[in-house]
Amino acid sequence: MKYLIKSGIGLILAWCLYPACNPVSCPKTKKELISHFNQFVSSTVRDKEFYSIREWEAKDKEFSGYLQDCYPLLDTTFYLDDKQRFWSDALRYYFKRYDNRVTTELLNNKNPNSVILQTQIRSNWANPDEAFTRIFQEMTGLKFDEALKAARDSIAEEDQ
Repeated sequence: MKYLIKSGIGLILAWCLYPACNPVSCPKTKKELISHFNQFVSSTVRDKEFYSIREWEAKDKEFSGYLQDCYPLLDTTFYLDDKQRFWSDALRYYFKRYDNRVTTELLNNKNPNSVILQTQIRSNWANPDEAFTRIFQEMTGLKFDEALKAARDSIAEEDQ
């Protein structure tokens, strides 16, 4: 009997403390989720040019909360354009967060957010490269093909 009471109290404590571990309070509707996530990403992209490691850790926790905790709760209520809007914002965050390492990090299968992003990009765009290049151009002001050609030309010049 004591064991049941102790384990019951432990479960209640865990249930009460879980929200404290979650860095994001999940919105109740898809419209609120899209709006809150967009505000989070936009402020992250806009507010500072450089963040410290500690600042990125806090931002990453919040980002993970949106992707891993909030989005799955409302996924079935999203239309394709809602999904594309949400995951475009996630890509914008990745471009700010990882800068010139964005493709390396996006393909990093050890990072759960990267795996989620890869899966969502493949399932929500007929041409996943289109989403990536559109966000790349929005974030850098450059066309992806032109930036890739410039990088290759630069490497070729260094080799000579």
